[in-house]
Amino acid sequence: MFQDSPTCLNFNDPARPHPCSDCLLMRFVPEERKEELVPCCFIPLTQSGETVDYFNRCGTQLELEEALCNWLRTAIHRIESEGRGDEEPSGRETKKEICKLAGT
Repeated sequence: MFQDSPTCLNFNDPARPHPCSDCLLMRFVPEERKEELVPCCFIPLTQSGETVDYFNRCGTQLELEEALCNWLRTAIHRIESEGRGDEEPSGRETKKEICKLAGT
């Protein structure tokens, strides 16, 4: 889902010149999955831990899209809450980043 969209730093570039570590989505990838070839596929989208990888193997496109929409809403809310602190970027700025990543 993420790697096949303009969200990906390497979108439509099979050479993959940009490291995933530069991607804004890496903050959502579990530590133990950060070394995967496509780490964003392992971002937990649901409370039970289903990921893009899971839905690609075991779910439907509709289930993936619903989980992704819910995850985006939750992530935006959490980032806005965190953004109220002095050390984090403002929630509004980060929300813009997430919306840009989501293509909205």
